[in-house]
Amino acid sequence: MSYSKSALAGVLAGLMSGILIGIIYVFALSQIMIELVDEISSLMTSIYGVPYDLIHEQLSQIISIANFVAPIIYPVQYSLIGALFGLLQQYLMTRLKTSLLKSIMLAGVVYALFLGVVPILTIQFIQDPLLTAILRKLGFSIYVYSVMPAALFTLFLYIIHFIRGPWSKVLEAKPKEY
Repeated sequence: MSYSKSALAGVLAGLMSGILIGIIYVFALSQIMIELVDEISSLMTSIYGVPYDLIHEQLSQIISIANFVAPIIYPVQYSLIGALFGLLQQYLMTRLKTSLLKSIMLAGVVYALFLGVVPILTIQFIQDPLLTAILRKLGFSIYVYSVMPAALFTLFLYIIHFIRGPWSKVLEAKPKEY
């Protein structure tokens, strides 16, 4: 498979994982975000002396916009990320002479590490009281939520490459000559 077809496979896997993450956000994470508004407002009032009502109102507005926009933006965002990691998967397979399965798994691990685990560990290392409170509120689920897109992307990339479906016609099509 060429780099362009691997990028397309990554876009398709990213699109499918973005749609699923958007659904998960609507049904699970949006409620958690609304609950976090109260905690963040009280924490900012106690630490920085900002009036509670002002912070609560502004955060509520931001979260309501995010809850509306997130399910639309996730498929677009993960499609772009999917293209990059689809290219990485092809690079690993071509340059390092790994099998298709190993290159998919390696691309998924790199995705999970660089866009999931490392940002959370960085936030913990910074030790900002506000960020620490958010991480404490979310607990272990923050790791699940941060690695979930990478796991879904890897699963969908595996499905795209190993299971025949409607996407096979697109990925196996010959280029048109004009």
